[in-house]
Amino acid sequence: MSAPADHQPSKKPMKAPAVPRPSASVLLISPTNQILLLHRVSKASSFASAHVFPGGALSKTHDGEIPDVDDPGRHQDGPAYRVAAVRETFEECGILLAKSKKTGRLFTEISDEEREQGRKDVHSGKVKFGDLLERWGAEPDTRSLIPFTRWVTPGNVPKRFSTQMYIYFLPLGSVSPTKHAAPRGTPPSSGLEEEDEIVIPKPTHDGGIEHTAARFLPPNKWIDLARQNRIILFPPQFFLTLLLSPYLASTVTSPTSPTPSLAELQVEREKLLDFLKKPRTYNGKPEVSFAEACISPLVLGKGEYGQSGQDGVGGVDKYTAVLVLDKPGKEVDEQGQGRKGIMEWVVTTKFKGEGPRDVDVRRRDEVLGNQFTRLSGFNNEYLLEPGTTGPWEGNIYATNSRTVRPRSVFTLRDRHPATYPRTVALRGNGTNVIFDFGVEVGGIASLTFSSNGTGAIGLAFSEALNWVGEWSDTSNGKFEGRDGALYVNISAAGPGTYTMPDKVMRGGFRYMTVFLITDTGSWVTITDVQLELSFQPTWSNLRAYQGYFYCNDELLNRIWYAGAYTLQTNAVPTNTGRWVPMLANGWANNGTLGPGSSIIVDGAKRDRAVWPGDMGIAVPSSFVSTGDLESVKNALQVMFDYQNKDGSFPEAGPPLLQQNSDTYHMWTMIGTYNYMLYTGDAAFVEQNWAAYTKGMEYIYGKVDETGLLNQTGTRDWARWQTGFNNTEANIILFHTLQTGSLLANWLNTSNTNLSEIWSSRATALQTAITTHCFDDLYGAFRDNATDTTLHPQDANSLSLLFSLVPPTSPLAAGISTALTKNWTPIGAEPPELPGNISPFISSFEIQAHFLVNRADRALDLIRRSWGWYADNRNGNGGSTVIEGYRTDGTFGYRSERGYGGDASYVSHAHGWSSGPTSALTEFVAGLRVLEPAGMRWRCMPHFGDLERARAGFLTRRGRFEVVWLKGPEGYEVQLETPVGTDGEIRLPVLEGEMTVMVDGVARGEESYKVEEGYVVLEGVEGGKYDIRVSS
Repeated sequence: MSAPADHQPSKKPMKAPAVPRPSASVLLISPTNQILLLHRVSKASSFASAHVFPGGALSKTHDGEIPDVDDPGRHQDGPAYRVAAVRETFEECGILLAKSKKTGRLFTEISDEEREQGRKDVHSGKVKFGDLLERWGAEPDTRSLIPFTRWVTPGNVPKRFSTQMYIYFLPLGSVSPTKHAAPRGTPPSSGLEEEDEIVIPKPTHDGGIEHTAARFLPPNKWIDLARQNRIILFPPQFFLTLLLSPYLASTVTSPTSPTPSLAELQVEREKLLDFLKKPRTYNGKPEVSFAEACISPLVLGKGEYGQSGQDGVGGVDKYTAVLVLDKPGKEVDEQGQGRKGIMEWVVTTKFKGEGPRDVDVRRRDEVLGNQFTRLSGFNNEYLLEPGTTGPWEGNIYATNSRTVRPRSVFTLRDRHPATYPRTVALRGNGTNVIFDFGVEVGGIASLTFSSNGTGAIGLAFSEALNWVGEWSDTSNGKFEGRDGALYVNISAAGPGTYTMPDKVMRGGFRYMTVFLITDTGSWVTITDVQLELSFQPTWSNLRAYQGYFYCNDELLNRIWYAGAYTLQTNAVPTNTGRWVPMLANGWANNGTLGPGSSIIVDGAKRDRAVWPGDMGIAVPSSFVSTGDLESVKNALQVMFDYQNKDGSFPEAGPPLLQQNSDTYHMWTMIGTYNYMLYTGDAAFVEQNWAAYTKGMEYIYGKVDETGLLNQTGTRDWARWQTGFNNTEANIILFHTLQTGSLLANWLNTSNTNLSEIWSSRATALQTAITTHCFDDLYGAFRDNATDTTLHPQDANSLSLLFSLVPPTSPLAAGISTALTKNWTPIGAEPPELPGNISPFISSFEIQAHFLVNRADRALDLIRRSWGWYADNRNGNGGSTVIEGYRTDGTFGYRSERGYGGDASYVSHAHGWSSGPTSALTEFVAGLRVLEPAGMRWRCMPHFGDLERARAGFLTRRGRFEVVWLKGPEGYEVQLETPVGTDGEIRLPVLEGEMTVMVDGVARGEESYKVEEGYVVLEGVEGGKYDIRVSS
C-alpha cells in the first residue's frame, strides 16, 4: 500500500509488503441464533487477547490444492477455503461441520473422547483431516457454508491474510448434551420427536493452544461488550457481527430464560438471508453483494493500521482512525478482476497497545461529510441526509474524557471568575477558592498541592451557586444540617496529594469549594484539580448517544440535551447508592442498589435509589436520547427481586426499600411495559412474568364495590392528598391494565385470557372513573370521588396522556384548557402541591397537550418552566433539569412537605423532570414506536411555531429517523425506518386544494385518507420516504 499523500516520504526504502496467507473463518450460528466467538490467548502471534471467529490458515496437507500467489482463485471462494473453514472450526472449538454418509445429516456419531482425540491428532498433523472423516464415515459440509465477504490485511501490517468469511447455520431444534433434553437456548414445546434431535457438542476452547474460551452469545450482546471495551473485537469481527445483530437479536443467554419458538428463529434466519441476497445501492449506485465483497481496510489520515496517533476525519477526534472498506487490496486490484469492497460504511477505532478500542461502524457520508439534499421550492439547509452526527452534537454536555478539570475559579469574596487551569494559593485561615466545573458532574476529586506548614484543607460541594462555601449542600436525608466537608490533614510542609475515598464519592455537584484551616501562618498552593466521573460507568465514550434532536429553536435543543445529560448522571454504578440508615453528619454513597454494573436512579446527588415512579418519565427519555436501557433493566429487576409476599412492590429499591405506595407499585409494572416496548426483550419479561401477574392481582384486589381502586398504599410523588378513591391512582391503574393487556398479548402467554381480562377491567375502570370523578361544571377531574373542588394537575394530565379521555373529544379539549389555569410565569403550579412547581408532573402535562393537538400549549409550558431553569444564573449552567422549585422562583421545592425546610436538599439533576426530551422527539419531530423495538411505529409531527425539526434513535431493529421542514407552500418530511417494520404516517392537512407527493410521485386521494385533520398513510413498510404536502 502506498503512503497517503500527506505523509512525508521515508528516508529508507519501503519494505515490500508480506504476501497474504490464505485463510478461512466461520461465523457459526447456534440453534438459537447466537454467534460463536473464541477468546485468543494473550501471547498469540495475531489478534492477541481478542475475540475471534473460529478459523485459520489453509493447509495443503489437510485442505487440498491451494491456489498459487498469482492464481485468480487465490482471493476467491473455493474448495480449499471451505475445507479449511470446516477443519479450523473443528480444531478450535470441537464442533464438526460435517455430514454423515449414512444419514446425510449433521455428523454427531462419535463420543466426546473420540472427538477430542481427533482434534488433537489433526492439529498435531498426526492424521490428515480427510482421512479422519473417512474413518468416521463423514464428509465436510462445505455446501452449507455461505460466503460472507473476504478480508485482505493491508500491506503495512507484517502478518497478512486473505481470509474468506462464511456463515454456517447449525440446525434449528438441535440440543446440547450438557443440558440433556432442555439445553440452554432450546425452544420449549418445539414438537420435535426425540429421534429427530441432533446433539451438538458444547463449544470448547482448544486447551489453551490458541484460545482460552469459546462461547455463543447473541450478536448484539457481543457488540455491547465490545462497545463497553470489555472485550477486544478487531474491525472485521466487529463489522460482521454488527451486520448480523439486527436480524439475529431475539435470543437470550440466561440458562433459565425462555427462548423464541422454532418458527420465530427460522424467520430470523430467513430475514438475514434475504438481507444478504438483496441487491444493495449506495447514493444511487449499485453496491457489491456481501458474498462477493473483498475488503482491505485502509486508514484515512496520518498513521498506519495498528498504530496510535491518528488524525481525525469528519468530526472524529484526533485519536480515532477511520477505516474505509471500499478497496479490495493491492494484490486483488492487480489481478484486474474488478473486485470491490463496501462503500456505504466505515469503521472508526482507536488503536492502542492492547488492540483496537472504541470500535464502531458509521455511514461513510456521516464521517466524511454530511451532504445536503436540495428540494424544489424549499430553503432546506437543515434537511441533511439521515445520520447521527451534525450540529446538534454541539449541545451534548457530556465530556470526551472521564477525567475532567474545572473550567473556572473564583472566591467567596470576589465572585468574578478566572479561567482554569491556573495555580491557586490559599494564605491564612479561612481563605477559600471555588472551582466551577461549568456543568453538573459527579465522582472522585483529586488535589495536587504543596504547603509550608500544618493545617487542613477542606472540600465542600454544591450543585447550585446558592450554597457554595464551607458546607456542602444537603444529600444525606437526615435533615440535621447540611452535609459539611471533607478534610485533608497537613502534618508537615512539602508537596502532597489527596483523592477522595470511594465511599464519599459525591454524586452530583457543579461547584467545589476548597478552603484552608490553620492556626499558624501556613499557606497552601493548589497546582492541579481533577475529577474522575463516576456516572454511566459502562460507557467508554460518554458522548455516544443513540438518539438526537435538533430544531430551529436553540432553547428547545438545550432543554432536550439537558434532559439527556441528566439521565446520564442518573445512570450510576450499582455500589454507589446512598447509605441507609441515613447519617447524621456527612454523607456516604456506598450502598448496594441492584444487579449489574449500572442502574438508573432518581438523582445524581440524591436519593441515589431506584424509584419506579420517576422512571415513568426517565425511561422514555432515556430511550430516545442515550439509549441506555441496560440501567433500566437492572432497576426493574431489583424491584422484582424485592417483591413482597403479598405481591406488592416496594416504593423504592434497596438499600432504602421504602414501602406502602400503590402508585409506585404500578409504575414498576408500567416500567416493565416501557422496557419491553423499547427493547423487545421478551426474555426479561417472561422470567419475571409470575411476579408481574401477582403484582397485578394484588393491586386490582383493591378495587371496591364502586368499581374504583381504594388506595391504601398512600405514599406518592409529594402531593398532599392521597388515599381513598384518589383519581390519579385510579388513572394509573387504568394504564397499568391497558399496558398489561398489551404485554400479555405480545408474550402470547399460556394463559391466553389475561390480555382480554385486563383489557375488560380497564374498560370498566374507565367508566367508573369518568362517572365518579369527573366534574362536569369545572370541565376536569376532581382529586377523588367526593365533592372536592381540587382539580389536580397529575390526574388531569394523565387522563389525556393515557387516553382515558379520547384525545379528539370536546372533553379532552376542555381538560387541556383547564390545566392552563394552573400556569404561572415560570411553570404550572399543581393544586395538589401548592406553592411548588413540579417538572415531573409537568412532564406528563406537556405530553397531554401534544396528544390533544395543542402543540402551542406544550411548547409554551416547556419554554416557561424548563426554559426558566435553563437560564437561571444560580443553577448548573442549564446542563441538567431540576427536581422542582417554588412558584416564587426559589429552589426550596417541597420544603414544608418532607424536605425539612432545607432548600439545598433539592436535586438539580433529576431524571423525573426530563419529559421534554421524549416529548420533543415523539411529538415535535413526531416519531415513536408502538410495538416492541419498533416493529410498528408512527410518524406524526406537531409543528407548533417551529420551522424545522429532526430526530433519530436506534432500536435493535435499526435506525429510526425523521426530518421535517415547513416552506411557503406547505411542508416536507423525510423518514427512515428499518426494513421489516411497518407503521403509519399522519401529517397535518393544509387548507385549500392539497397535493401529496411521495418520493416525487403524486398520490391520489384513494391512496390516503383524511382523518381528524390529518393525511393518513397506513400500512407503510419500513424504508426511506420523502413526502411533500403543499397547497
